[in-house]
Amino acid sequence: MTRQSTIERAARLQGKSGLVCMGRFFVGGQAVDFPYSEDDLARDTEFWRAVLSGYGLMRGKRAVVTALGWEMPWAVAVRCGVNGTRATFSNSELWGWDARRLDMFVRRLAPHAVIGPGGELLESLGNIVGLTERLGDVRVLLVRPDAMGKLDHAGVHPTGIITPLGPGVAVSLPDSTGLAVDENEWAVDEEDGELLITAVGPRAATFDRQRTGVRGQVERTQAGARIILAG
Repeated sequence: MTRQSTIERAARLQGKSGLVCMGRFFVGGQAVDFPYSEDDLARDTEFWRAVLSGYGLMRGKRAVVTALGWEMPWAVAVRCGVNGTRATFSNSELWGWDARRLDMFVRRLAPHAVIGPGGELLESLGNIVGLTERLGDVRVLLVRPDAMGKLDHAGVHPTGIITPLGPGVAVSLPDSTGLAVDENEWAVDEEDGELLITAVGPRAATFDRQRTGVRGQVERTQAGARIILAG
């Protein structure tokens, strides 16, 4: 996305109220852009408030939220969800060059939760300080799938996984196995081992069995759909 394409896209959105931001995800190397509204954010915030409350976030506790710039539709809801628990948050980028910021936040603030770090960031953090030393005492560690191997090698056991799933996001819940989406907003199924996502809530953008590029399967349980990632 260039400056000119951003201006052109914004011009086409004139007259549409309630827009928070534009999101972007990639499938097969192709970018998919979509609008994200204030109403989307309000509902997503409540989902994340409930999830994070279940993980023990509350007034007086801290979290670090790690995300990329184009992940705003996921990251802003997580941040607002943290605020909804009355906890406070700090931000870190997902790139390896921001490892010192993550190191500083964890070392100085002793956060209850670190949400969203991936493999590149944790590899760089491991070059600064041992991952066990820095992350071993974090009570809630929700990481991207590509971080699991590095943590396992370091002997650190994450609480669960968080991962973008096309225009949605899947997360391990406090009281269950597998990952879940907000089923008031999204339905997930699979085709040839690839997860597909459909918007079932009144989202600003409509998706019908949208490819995500994520490999996995969906299990139906009494508690709802649970996603098992491949590999």
